[in-house]
Amino acid sequence: RPVRIPHPNVSQQLGISVVYQELALAPNLTVAENISLNTVRTAFGLEFVNRRDFAVKAKAVLSQLGMAGLDLRQPVGRLTVAQQQMVEIGKAISTDVKVLILDEPNSALTKEETDHLFAVLRDLRAAGVAIIYISHRLEEVLSLSDRITVLRDGQWVETMPAESATVDRLIARMVGREVDTLFRPQGASTVQTQISFEVKELSSAALLRDLSFKVHAGEVVGVAGLPGAGKDELVECCFGLRPYTGAIEVKGQPVRLTEPDQAIKHGLA
Repeated sequence: RPVRIPHPNVSQQLGISVVYQELALAPNLTVAENISLNTVRTAFGLEFVNRRDFAVKAKAVLSQLGMAGLDLRQPVGRLTVAQQQMVEIGKAISTDVKVLILDEPNSALTKEETDHLFAVLRDLRAAGVAIIYISHRLEEVLSLSDRITVLRDGQWVETMPAESATVDRLIARMVGREVDTLFRPQGASTVQTQISFEVKELSSAALLRDLSFKVHAGEVVGVAGLPGAGKDELVECCFGLRPYTGAIEVKGQPVRLTEPDQAIKHGLA
């Protein structure tokens, strides 16, 4: 039946739950309280809080998500980003959900946590829950979906069965042309240009230890790792946001970056 959804309360009443890319948790409330935010009972115009019910509901939801060991009494603000993401998902499925919309729900999860999340989503699908999964990770979309819809510039392009979709086909629909016309094979350059940025034996707290690397002019250096591996902390050190030991050089000149203003003056952005 056609419905109008003027605000989130109406969508919740219709059984629609959303997990946004940006977390919508209350950091000062406990894990149990956050999960149960959408299940507070109302009577005579008043909202009644039953913390015993909160704990029972949260324990069941976290067990379903493989997070049974998480302390229900701990404030959410003290959790890791990955744990907060799972609490957000738990909050979404704590109600009588009929339609579950997820926007990049595993952006902070490890592969093992993502695999478990997908197992939970498949169980929900088997139980009759309709799921809309939004992601730029095409391999995950292919493995999880029954049907895939591609949007480009805010407009519908195509809806296809997952079994007939491939990564190349999805990319072509997303950008409007075939993949082989986008990136033509080129040999790697053998010319050694000037070293624009160099890190020598950089360490910070207990997470970063003796890191060294060089970036030449006209070169792209990628940094990869799981959540919590130190990628963000490395960037913060290189931009004067985090104390470090070791050395940083910009165009061959040693610099000491203790605040962002210094990094900007040396041409970092």
